[in-house]
Amino acid sequence: MQQESLIGSGISKRSLASIAIVAVLARIAMVLFLENTTRSWGWDKPDLLMEYGIIAKNMLAGLGHSYTWGNLVGKWFVLPTAYMPPGQTFIDYACFAAFGNAYGSIAVYSINLICSVMSIFVIAKIAQALFNSKRVTLITLWMVALYPPFLYSTATFGVTTIVILLQSWVLLSSIRFVALASTAQKANIEAVQIGIGFGLLFLFRGEAPLYAIVTIIMILYTCRKNLRVIMPKLVLATIISVAILAPWTIRNYIVFDRIIPISSNGGFNFWRGNNAQTTGSPWTSSGGPLWSTDELWQKIEPYLDSGALFDKMHSSIHTQAATDWITEHPSSAMILWAKKVLIFWTFDTNSIMGGTITYMTMYALTLLLFAIGLFNLLKKNFSFGIKLILAWCIIATLVAMVFFPLPRLQVIVIASYFPIIAFAVATISDKLRKKQTNF
Repeated sequence: MQQESLIGSGISKRSLASIAIVAVLARIAMVLFLENTTRSWGWDKPDLLMEYGIIAKNMLAGLGHSYTWGNLVGKWFVLPTAYMPPGQTFIDYACFAAFGNAYGSIAVYSINLICSVMSIFVIAKIAQALFNSKRVTLITLWMVALYPPFLYSTATFGVTTIVILLQSWVLLSSIRFVALASTAQKANIEAVQIGIGFGLLFLFRGEAPLYAIVTIIMILYTCRKNLRVIMPKLVLATIISVAILAPWTIRNYIVFDRIIPISSNGGFNFWRGNNAQTTGSPWTSSGGPLWSTDELWQKIEPYLDSGALFDKMHSSIHTQAATDWITEHPSSAMILWAKKVLIFWTFDTNSIMGGTITYMTMYALTLLLFAIGLFNLLKKNFSFGIKLILAWCIIATLVAMVFFPLPRLQVIVIASYFPIIAFAVATISDKLRKKQTNF
């Protein structure tokens, strides 16, 4: 299987350039219509770049990878942390170190913009690899370029855009790897790309190892007739991904005297999704985040003077509280898990973004097209790429069930199955065209 370029598929350079220009302009224009993001925050407030900006600010002050906590009487503590995966923090730190507070946020936004535009063409290559259709590929390009949730995500300061790019890159590399390995061809470049892609993804998402494990297992099963050929390449990919993550994991062991592969926020997020207050959403009815209770914080606050131990106690106390609640209310917990799955695949009316009519309408249409695309694919044998996409959807659903659903997690999953949406659009338009011709 040749790694055919988009131009090689019959799409002209002029079309690709037009799509890129439109995509950039649409993402820049989006900033003017957003509240609570770049326009209203200003460019000189790194604290408002979420937890990543706070940690980056402390790093700039020479305090290391640390987070700022406050107690009930207004005293502040800067403590070592592994609460957030380090990828976005490193980006924020580099941008503020290079450009200062006044322009650092512009640099962060610019990186988001670049990643978002790059992901358009990577997702289009996935569509090309899956369907071998110029029409589906072109539809994918234009739809990803103008899809409103992707535009919105670009103008925020989280990890959504870069995670979409990295996941798309890994997905494309995995599809190409299997296509080459199934014919006993060399797939060294693809193996390296898988390793680098997952290694970088580990630095941004705590659940990324689940995707890596499932992907490797599916590749092994699909290419089981050529295990001798592919096994060394998959070992190489694994070594590369582990090597990229290793410095961060080693740092965590040195600082906290325990193994934290990626992030220590799992305990807190586990509690946010499993407690007596939540209805399945991580947000309250007023749209605010569901943080710790006063009772739990009273147990946690004494450890603010304990340095690196605080990170562990913050996680373990929340984990224990969530575990106790599940144990004491098993039926309520199971109902809650079902609600979270339902919210993940429908709407979270408590979310500021996810609860808007605009987002719900767009998401409903997205799901409808996804369903239509899958239905039409049932007439064929699912390729490895389609199976991998569905497996990733299942992983995301399980993560939402165990922890909690978020609109940005929906957007990340949408990016992985977007080629199927484009296929649905092409299928529907073909049927409409035939009807008009027959009429």
